[in-house]
Amino acid sequence: MARLVIERVPLVLVHDGNISNRNQARALAAGLYSVSSSVCEIDTSRQTIPTTTVGSLVIGCGRRVAGLVASMKMGWSERNKTVQILHPRWPITTPFFDCLVLPMHDSLGWLDDESKIVRMHGSLSWGLRKDALEYYHRVSDKLQKHSSSVHSRCTRLGVLLGGGDVQVSDFVRHMEQLKEENVCLDIVASRRTPTLMLNQLKSLCLAESLWAPDQASSDTFVRKNANPYRRILATCDAFLVSSDSISMIADVICASSERQLPTPIFLLPTSTTRSKHKRFILETDRRFSALTGKSIFHTFQSAADVQLGMKRGPIVSVQYEADRVATKVLELLNLSCNQNRE
Repeated sequence: MARLVIERVPLVLVHDGNISNRNQARALAAGLYSVSSSVCEIDTSRQTIPTTTVGSLVIGCGRRVAGLVASMKMGWSERNKTVQILHPRWPITTPFFDCLVLPMHDSLGWLDDESKIVRMHGSLSWGLRKDALEYYHRVSDKLQKHSSSVHSRCTRLGVLLGGGDVQVSDFVRHMEQLKEENVCLDIVASRRTPTLMLNQLKSLCLAESLWAPDQASSDTFVRKNANPYRRILATCDAFLVSSDSISMIADVICASSERQLPTPIFLLPTSTTRSKHKRFILETDRRFSALTGKSIFHTFQSAADVQLGMKRGPIVSVQYEADRVATKVLELLNLSCNQNRE
């Protein structure tokens, strides 16, 4: 008699401390919890590498950890299964990785076994499910009630800044115009954001909250130095995102889908926007336009663009990307279930 048995395995997450890589590894792991018996996380920038349990499912994200992930299979135990998120840029991958999770917008290059590839749209978002976003929204509402800010009930624009040069003077002027029109600005910068732009935004006190890595937060709704990124995704009415930040764009789409609200996304052109970024934006817009009949992206050139498009975003509803990818990984690795015969 045949019966189906769920195979549970230890999960080992490997990343290099990069926030995007860490979050993508965690997002995929969250989708695989149904088959996990335990979870161990290795940050190669902070700790020595422990020996993994034989028979582990190793999830690595980022090219810098690809060698370590491969060694956990070849050097420690061939019974370990290895999943590498992002292209390792190796000519031979067959002996080292059981699955490669690669973005749709990336070129495959030359791979010796394309049957091991699972494609993802943009990047994998972590911590943005509906219940988590509702929690951040409740916390924000509660703290706003105790705030003396006159902007607590204004339209909120989440400004998510990646890297690359923009016309700083023009950008700052547009932010000033939005503030004058009672648009509250919640700004999160990355390590790549030009210092000149950050300094001008801070000196003019344009944002209700402004956060940058390794800098004290001016956000009145979170504790000092806390990153308000998820609160912003949970509470803002629209978003202005650097066009060179695929992970931020993917997170906004994911949060909008979970919130089920019309959330327009304005793209800020930068000097570091490459062909792969443009390809991702075009393919994503085409994909959602087919579902909603509307474009989800708007080009940002002035404050007037934001006011005009603020309430025009379509309601997007898509499967949580990390869950979709996790299902494909389980199918590829044949881990979802085994048939035992009695």
